[in-house]
Amino acid sequence: MLIRVIRAKESFIWLLVTSIIVLLFSFSPAAAQNRLIEITSAETPVFANIGTTEYDARLFRGSIVTATEMKDGWYHVRLRNGIDGWVPNWVCTELRGQKTPPPYFPENFAPTSENPAYAAVIAEETPLRSIPYSGLQAKRDVSRIGILTKGTVVKVTDAIFHWLRVELSPWEIGWVYDEAVRPAAPQEAKNARAQITAVDYGEDNDIKYIEFTITHPAPFILRASTMPFLVWFSLYSIDCQNLPAEFHSAPNMPSGVMLLCDPQSSTVTGMIYAPGSPAGYSAEMKEEKFRITAETADPALRTPHNAPLIVLDPGHGAPDPTPKGFREGAASADGKLKEKNLTLDIARRLKDKLERAGYRVAMTREGDSAEMMDLYRRVEFADQLDADLFISIHINGDTDTKMSGAEVYWYDPVSRPLAEHIASQMRSLATREPGKSIYASFAVIRQTRRPAVLVEAAYLSNPTEAKKLASEDSREKIADEISLGIQDFLSGF
Repeated sequence: MLIRVIRAKESFIWLLVTSIIVLLFSFSPAAAQNRLIEITSAETPVFANIGTTEYDARLFRGSIVTATEMKDGWYHVRLRNGIDGWVPNWVCTELRGQKTPPPYFPENFAPTSENPAYAAVIAEETPLRSIPYSGLQAKRDVSRIGILTKGTVVKVTDAIFHWLRVELSPWEIGWVYDEAVRPAAPQEAKNARAQITAVDYGEDNDIKYIEFTITHPAPFILRASTMPFLVWFSLYSIDCQNLPAEFHSAPNMPSGVMLLCDPQSSTVTGMIYAPGSPAGYSAEMKEEKFRITAETADPALRTPHNAPLIVLDPGHGAPDPTPKGFREGAASADGKLKEKNLTLDIARRLKDKLERAGYRVAMTREGDSAEMMDLYRRVEFADQLDADLFISIHINGDTDTKMSGAEVYWYDPVSRPLAEHIASQMRSLATREPGKSIYASFAVIRQTRRPAVLVEAAYLSNPTEAKKLASEDSREKIADEISLGIQDFLSGF
């Protein structure tokens, strides 16, 4: 009897110890969902609710935040600045190991022009804005003025909510969201101005470039015009006293290249004049290199052996469990027609027409694609292929069922001629003829290095246009019109 009692006590103690261990693990940080995630997309808004209202808060590739919950394919996250919101799981990855979020600014952080602070960029790349706000509707957002890349140290002279005012020069400012930066170390602040140690100029048929070797990244602004084709830039926080000898002139400096470094503002300004039809331009700040490139259309592009490569991007399209609006896009009133299916059908028809005309064509998706839920992945796909044109195809929707017609959106002046050529052809479904060419700051046309447009072929919310979209003949006609617009544009090269 005594043995049985002892064994019973031992069983009870073992059960109690096991229960305590289970409880301890159930309340561990991992089980409580407090884990770190890193943003893998170039940029993503933070949502107040899953897939709906956006905060005035953005995260960028390289940002690290704390996730407190996972629900329906979305993470509930807490930013370093205290904001709680939601980001989709297709723009981030969970971190393992001992990583911690970067340091944040103290509660009493209040920089001024007389008492500035310094901040270092932790995101791979983040925009400089002309106003302390990022929540503008795409058709009205002209606030992106420049770029800050990882490692750039900036002078901060004010803070409004979660926006920091950056002094680019004594007479130029910009604004950066605080989640993209951290407090700079004293040595970083001391050496904020970068030095240019070498300059390389190049001209290869249709490409002109300027490349600086630089001690560390610096803020820059890039602009272009099409008539004439000029690319000009400003590179800030530069030591103008110790420039390399070849800065102002060198044996290999192309014609139409100009450079100036102003000691008063510590700013390098430059220009590339590239006569001919603009085929694209770009600026990259990577480690110790800053490169500006302007490309004009080479007649060789029209030869069968080196035909232009056109990337077609059928809008939306992803498998479950992504939220319906992200997955399907717009839908007809009866729910039978879905944007993701219509755009894929039109893109396939367009691909066939362009290939028969002698062009090379690639598609961002051939069906539902979880990978392409990150809009910036679609752009990177075109970059990796070194595409000549990027065409994103969509079907519109609006609460006003009378809205109708085709709309073709462009962001950069270099893309506007392509948009206008396509819009002038699009009239098959429109009660408004022809289509409209409109400025908008959409993600898929904002970051490309070539002419890029977003085509809204018709309105699914309009019963008349929805009825036409159900017809294969109508979708074939839309593909015809886009194809003719592209070919008209390319024939001008």
